[in-house]
Amino acid sequence: MSKSLTWFTKSVLLAGICAGLAVSAAGQTGAKISSLHLRVYPSGKEPPGYPCGGYLNVDAHVTVSGKGKLWYRFEGPAEANFAGGPEGTTSNDVEGEDVYGKGVTFTKDTKGQFRVEVAVVGANGNHGPVTVSNIVPFDFKCGGGGTAGSSMANQPSGEGLSVTGVTLTFPPSLTMWKYSGVCPLKLDLYGHITATGSGQVRFQMLPEGHPGIWPEEFLDFSGPGTKHVHKILSNLGSNVWKPGSHHTGWYILKVLSPQQMESNRVEYDVTCR
Repeated sequence: MSKSLTWFTKSVLLAGICAGLAVSAAGQTGAKISSLHLRVYPSGKEPPGYPCGGYLNVDAHVTVSGKGKLWYRFEGPAEANFAGGPEGTTSNDVEGEDVYGKGVTFTKDTKGQFRVEVAVVGANGNHGPVTVSNIVPFDFKCGGGGTAGSSMANQPSGEGLSVTGVTLTFPPSLTMWKYSGVCPLKLDLYGHITATGSGQVRFQMLPEGHPGIWPEEFLDFSGPGTKHVHKILSNLGSNVWKPGSHHTGWYILKVLSPQQMESNRVEYDVTCR
């Protein structure tokens, strides 16, 4: 009887240890998603290489506590061509609101809706429970016309709102990015906007030589603090940068309201092989 109990106790203990290890291996990182909102913006000016006379920007505004890796997937009609594909992962290195954006092109007039799913990636590389955004309807017209959902609406600047700082970097904290290799490629830009007061800050990403290529966007502040913008520019090679070409230039992040302010420049030097 004593031997049976000892064997049983050891078996239960071993099973518990194995289960604990399994939970630890599959467990989530420290990040936790507290809110998710999708916004859709039309392009300003058609850049070279884009079909149909324009495109849409889809931005996932994610509020996260803790740090870790996030999985995301944008969903839209079959006619929507997401730059770099609709699905991917990104490291969330900051707490608070972050923005993950994609450009979407079309080859014909298209009407439909967008949404985005986001989840925290666990230690085993698999994502956990999915958080689903609001749905944004749109009606895209070739030539740059059309409409998108009410999520684009601008809100008043708010009482006492003032921007006190704006910076822009390539990851991890670079202001110069040099690359020589295969194109197309993915380019990440991280912006940081600090403000006092509450309300909405209007801003725009500005690349050298194409002042109207990126639409105006918005960040909502409920009080003093810093919010973050993450732009994933993953369609560069397929539309502009071709093998055998060399490109240099810069980006800035410009705050348009409640007052105007520009970030530092981040420069790039890319050679496509």
